[in-house]
This record gives sequence, C-alpha cells and structure tokens, in this order.
Amino acid sequence: PATMKQRTRRAPLVTFAFVFAILFALYLNFILNDVSEPRAIIETSADRDPDLTYRVTSGTLQNPSDQEIPSGLSLEDSAHNSKAASGPDAQGTATTANQPSIAPSLHILPDAIFSSNEPSPAAPTPVSPSTPKQIGPVQLLSIDFHISPIADLKDVFGKSFKETVVHDFSLSGACGQKGTCSNGRINLREDLSTLYLTQQAKEDFYNAYRGTESLVKKMDAMICSHPSGMCELIMPFNRTVILWVTTRFEQGREGNADKMRGLIANFRAIAKKPDTSILANNMYDVHYFNYFTGLNPVYIPSFCDYTGAKYSWDGVQNIILMHGFRPRRNIIPASEFVADIRRLAPQYKFEFVRDVYPGHYGYEQIAGHPAMLHIPYQGSIMSFFEHYRMCIPLIAPSVDLLVKWHMHYRMVSERTWDMALHNQETSASVLPRHPEASPLHVFDPNDETNAEGVRYWLQFSDFYTFPHVILFDNWEDLAQKLAKADLRSISNAMCTFNKEELARIEAEWRKVLGKVPPASTRPVMSPDLSYTDAMNSIYGQHEWLAYR
Repeated sequence: PATMKQRTRRAPLVTFAFVFAILFALYLNFILNDVSEPRAIIETSADRDPDLTYRVTSGTLQNPSDQEIPSGLSLEDSAHNSKAASGPDAQGTATTANQPSIAPSLHILPDAIFSSNEPSPAAPTPVSPSTPKQIGPVQLLSIDFHISPIADLKDVFGKSFKETVVHDFSLSGACGQKGTCSNGRINLREDLSTLYLTQQAKEDFYNAYRGTESLVKKMDAMICSHPSGMCELIMPFNRTVILWVTTRFEQGREGNADKMRGLIANFRAIAKKPDTSILANNMYDVHYFNYFTGLNPVYIPSFCDYTGAKYSWDGVQNIILMHGFRPRRNIIPASEFVADIRRLAPQYKFEFVRDVYPGHYGYEQIAGHPAMLHIPYQGSIMSFFEHYRMCIPLIAPSVDLLVKWHMHYRMVSERTWDMALHNQETSASVLPRHPEASPLHVFDPNDETNAEGVRYWLQFSDFYTFPHVILFDNWEDLAQKLAKADLRSISNAMCTFNKEELARIEAEWRKVLGKVPPASTRPVMSPDLSYTDAMNSIYGQHEWLAYR
C-alpha cells in the first residue's frame, strides 16, 4: 500500500514531465525550421480550383518578381491599328472545369506585396485621414517620355501632399496636351536620342548642372517612370532617386546586353541608399523588374483620378466601346475579329473607340457607354487605369483565351521590346534571370514561343490583378455573361474598390515622400568634382558602371 501511495504521488509529476517534453520538442522543431526573415506563405488551392491557383496569403514575397505605347518613343496614344487578326479559333475555345490550365496561376495579392521591406497584414490597413504623417515641402524633378503617369502623380500629390511640387520637363511628343513640354528649359536634346542615354550625355548633363545654384541641385529628388533609366541623370548629384516603373524598365537600353547590365548595376547601387524608393505601378513590372535585377519593387498602382469623370450610363446608350487590338500576325480586319460577339449579343453594338470618336474625345463621353471591352496589346496601360477609376465596367479575355490569341495572332504585341519595336519574335532575353530573383520565375519573360511562359507572365497583367473585371473564355461566354450582368452593380463595386485603393496608394506615397531628406541637409559636394569622382564618392568605386 505504501508503494502504491508513492506511485500515486509521482503520477502527476511524470505526466507533467511527459507533457513538458512534448511541448519543448515542438518548440525546438519550430525554432530550427523557422527563418529570421518574413516568408511568403504559399498555399495551393488545387483541390478547390482546377486552375491550380496559388495565392500569397501573408508575409513578404522574397525576391518577387505604357503604358499606352510601350515603345513610348514619343506619343502616349497613337492611332490604333485598324487591322486585325484572323484564324479558325478567333472566338477561342470554351474552358471547362476539367480542362487543365496551360500553367499554374500565381496570383500575388496586392496587399501582400505593397511593402517589400516588412510583413504585410492579411488585409491592407488604410491610414487614418485624421492622423497622417506630415510631409514637408518636397521638390521633385521629372524628365519623362510619357505624360500620363506624371499627370496622375501630380493629381494625387496635389490633393494629398500639397507641399510636394513636381517640376515636369516632359520630352513626350504629347506634352502639349498638358502644357509640360521642356521647350529648352532642361539641358538635354529634346528628341528620341535622349531616350537612349549615352555615357557622354550623362556626363554632359552633370557638367551643365554641377554648380551649387543649379536647377538640379535645388531638387530634393528625381522621379522616373517612363523610362525609369532617366534617373541615371541624377545619380552624381547625391539626391533621392524614386524609380516608379510603369513599363519594361530597360526601355532605352533594350536589346543590348552590355547597356542593360550597366543599367541594372546602377539601379542596384541606387537601391542601397536608404532614401531610395523602387516602385512599380503594375504587377507585371513588379515581377519583370525582379526577374532581371533581383530587387523587389513596391506596388503602387496609378490612380488617374485626373479624368474628372465617373460612369454615367443612362441605360439607353447601347454601344459597348472596344479598346486596343494590335495584332502582328495572321492579321484580318478588326470587324471580322469581333463579328461573332456582334452577332451573339445583338442587344449591344460593339464599336472601337477610334470609330465612335475619331478625333479627340472627353472622358465624360466614354463614361456614358455601358461598358468597355479591352483587347490587350500590353500587360499594363494607362487607359486601363483611367477607365477603371471612372468605374466603367471593363471586359477582357480570360488569361487562357488571351494566350491562345497571342500564340496565333501575337495579340499582346507590345509586351516585349523586340515585338513592339522590330516586330520580331524572340525565344530568350539578352540577359538571364538575376541570381537574386524569385525562384518562382522559371520562364523567360521575353520568350514568345513558349505558351506556358506567356501565360505565366500575362497573369500579372492589370486585367487579372484588379477585381470586378468581366472575363470571358470565348465570345459565346461573353454573350451569356452580358445577358446576366448588372453593369451598375459592377460599377458600384469598382467605385468602392477605388476608394479603398486610394487610401493604400496615399499611404505608400506617404512612406516614399517621408524618406526624402531636404537638399539643404545633404553634404555639400564640390562643383569641381569630376563625374567619376562624384559617382565614386556617392556609390563607391565598384558599385556602379559607366557604359557606352
């Protein structure tokens, strides 16, 4: 009996020790398998979604990876190609639940990649308007070849950061529309040669403005979007650099491995500065930039509220406007390409914007139509942002249908520089994937011959990363969806999303502007320093590249 009592007294202790050992083992397992940096939690939904959708549900994606005219050479909006594509499968093929997609779809939630430096919450948290971080006066220099991204920026800053001034010296062929043309106010050639900055041009710019009272030295920062390579001009001035990539970043260095390698080296040198911001206005370029540079842009989409118009369909107007359509192969008239939807949905007329409004038109005019059908020629265009922010219901082919169109017609004809500028199909980029790029990017973004790769990259297009876009698998599918669609409800949902999106956009720009130190607080650099000495003193002798 005494022995039984002793065993009875020891039993709770044994049980406690056993439970403690199990918990301690689990804790050690967690510690040994954890990492010090935040991770993207990738969850497969293959059991629920036949498209094998992957979603980043929390954490920061490690190494994630034109707008109207991606060639962006002089105009924001050229005349649309009046020709179209043809072929036996112009209307596409219905996608069934059992039909496998071409490649697994990787959807990066915008809130999971908004900040590349810290973990994001499961849902974005808007900054309270009552307690904003105060941003002091910031003088921003802009020398761009596209008027719309900078017009959008000035609109957002003018409403939310009134002390921020953008000094806009536009070199775009359309700058007259905004009254922002350089007109000799900046020491650069005002033609396309400036797009392809040579080393000599960069040094000449430095020599023209290295004086202590120069225009450039009065700036706190320079922002570059189209092309982002224009920010190489500001590097020797020890000012904040804000890269806001709005199209393929190598514009002006495309097709040349040495120049592209030099641009990447300089971007990586810039990125090491604590006041630098690397951004992109679309998810396609977030990932594309990462593929070649190993850097992680923060996603800040364009807002384009400068249109001043909102959806105003009266229920009587029955013309659905069509935008885009610039095929490069197997071309037939546009009217033939869209003949099926015109037949299948007789309650609407389908007309291209250029045909309904052959000259200039007001945003309020297109806002009065029931919807806008986009036939994409690029992964991200400023017109998409404009139409979406006006809450016009948008229609686009599903990613599978767009891939099919692209492989037959080269429909997304301005996705790569070789196709956009030279009408050439390539199977490889001039440089390989950067060693620090995301391992998820297994496909070359400039390979036009691999349907799986094309699908992988096209899924990051705005049409598939924004909610409430009507996607269709073929013309019959679109006709059925239009017969059931409540267009006003869709428009209202878009407007609600836009309000939430604006809060996130303002919060991100507040972070960017908050990092910019005033020019007056920076160390004074002697105007006697040569270009090379200035670059070495700022970035280090082996961190940047001079390339011809």
